[in-house]
Amino acid sequence: LKLFREDKTTALYSEEFTATEADDPKAACGGKTTVFLELIGRKKELIIFGAGHVGKAIARVASFLNYSVTLWDEREEFANPNNVPWAQTIACPLDEAFERYLSFHKLTHVVVVTRGHSLDTEVVRKLDGKTACYIGVIGSKRKIAVMKENLLKMGVSKELVDRLYAPIGLPIKAETPEEIAISVMAEIIAVDNGANVKGLRQPLDV
Repeated sequence: LKLFREDKTTALYSEEFTATEADDPKAACGGKTTVFLELIGRKKELIIFGAGHVGKAIARVASFLNYSVTLWDEREEFANPNNVPWAQTIACPLDEAFERYLSFHKLTHVVVVTRGHSLDTEVVRKLDGKTACYIGVIGSKRKIAVMKENLLKMGVSKELVDRLYAPIGLPIKAETPEEIAISVMAEIIAVDNGANVKGLRQPLDV
């Protein structure tokens, strides 16, 4: 029941047995056991905005990690099952995607890696008021700072702006789309598992 209440899909349950009575005096009573619990049929969900090289790579890694992946792009030549067979693909205008196809809940993770900074900003603006356990946005520190400033001017809540994981991903000096995908999914796993994400996000010294 705790898994349902906390919207989790896995948990470790520990129990200590301290009974001292036994019919057989040689029987060993007591001890401690740990059980891994997994909620079947309720996957974590990842919504990716942007089906370019980075979005495609993230979709592939997330699918391998057993996330239910939805990938949106306004360009049908990018967002289609032949190009990204690891995800449910949506190709339509952004407004239509939010109105007709996308849903958000406490197990929803959002990654914003569209074709341009202005479109990233528009996606984040539309996420205001939506429920999600993780929202990450790609971009340099300078571009992210400008984007946050613009979002606040547009009336986006400070609560949303402050909880963005941006720049997205753990600082492993990733360069290729595949390396970026690993850094992004590592950060998402850290968030899901309650790790010290702030410490993990500290820049590398070397």
